[in-house]
Amino acid sequence: MSFWPFPKKLLDQIRRGAEAGPSVELGVGRAALRDRLEEVGVRAVGLDVDFGQLRTIRGDRICADARLLPLRPRGVGLLTAGNLLRHLDEVDRAVTLAEARGALRDGGRLVVLEDAVEARNESEENYRRCLELLARAGGRRSGVIAMEAEAERAREAGLDLVDRGAFENRTPVRDPHAPLRWLEESLAGDGMGGELRKLAERVKRSGMSYGRAQYLVFGPERGR
Repeated sequence: MSFWPFPKKLLDQIRRGAEAGPSVELGVGRAALRDRLEEVGVRAVGLDVDFGQLRTIRGDRICADARLLPLRPRGVGLLTAGNLLRHLDEVDRAVTLAEARGALRDGGRLVVLEDAVEARNESEENYRRCLELLARAGGRRSGVIAMEAEAERAREAGLDLVDRGAFENRTPVRDPHAPLRWLEESLAGDGMGGELRKLAERVKRSGMSYGRAQYLVFGPERGR
């Protein structure tokens, strides 16, 4: 998923990291976020554990797990992770943050973006409810996550919090019924048919939108 438009403060941090060395997007997926980075002049290598997904995108790619980065120690200037942490359990989030710390150069930046927890209207609530159901189907993944715990995990991994904030994510949801169709196929036999029908009616009535996004920017802690 893309996050757009970047606020100026975040954009300044992204460019600062890119100036420090090569850029890599962790969990690149369909490369929507990486394409946005290119629009602001940042070329990034896409890294993802899903080889099939990587085959569908253009540009430089690495098939690897963010929990075991095949990157040179202190060899990267910018790491971005958009909605990656919610796909990991708490232990694996800590491991991923520690791996990121080891890969960052002095002056480098790790930019973590996630959907904001709060919903301000039914359309945004529909999206977050969908994430909850997807998390139930996916086992280890989470719905929206609070960033306070991730900031603490990053500190323990040797990362300094440089900046944080939130912004309006104006990227449209292309097909809000697509995840509902997948959920219906996956979970209808788990006693969730009623919940899915209720959510589908809400989406039909008010749609689905991402709402606000939250971000944390980290740099390598000095002396570690």
